[in-house]
Amino acid sequence: MTQLKNKLIFCLDESGSMQSIARPTVAAFNKILESAKANAFSSGQATTLTLYTLGGQHAKVSRKFHDVPIDQVKPLRREAYQPDGGTPLFDCIGDAITDALMLTSDPLTSFNLNCITDGEERDSHRFSSGGGKRLITMVQGTDRWTVTFMVPRGCK
Repeated sequence: MTQLKNKLIFCLDESGSMQSIARPTVAAFNKILESAKANAFSSGQATTLTLYTLGGQHAKVSRKFHDVPIDQVKPLRREAYQPDGGTPLFDCIGDAITDALMLTSDPLTSFNLNCITDGEERDSHRFSSGGGKRLITMVQGTDRWTVTFMVPRGCK
């Protein structure tokens, strides 16, 4: 019997503009994580999670952990989420998709890219908005990718 696999990928905006919504951001991440764990358990699908953050003083993208089994991922603590600096949103999305494409070409693997952001792109240097959109369109065309953006009401 073949086993379906899921690769969950988060792009978590940790830029300064997220300070006012830090608590709801952490709560949203943890709610998605809890739901993903429950779904992985009930379906018996092998599910892993990769977390990227974007922001900080140098407006950088950081991969916090990579392809970790979902049952080993701990909830995000508010103390660990410290919004600051600029927003390289397109760079983060580009890095996340590019890295995931190198993981596997297995047709039984699905990918779910979740971006939690206020949408204020300001500091990307490697990927433009057009380049990011082309990557998203390309992977969605495989029917193995879902891309979601969680953006607070009233934001872009």
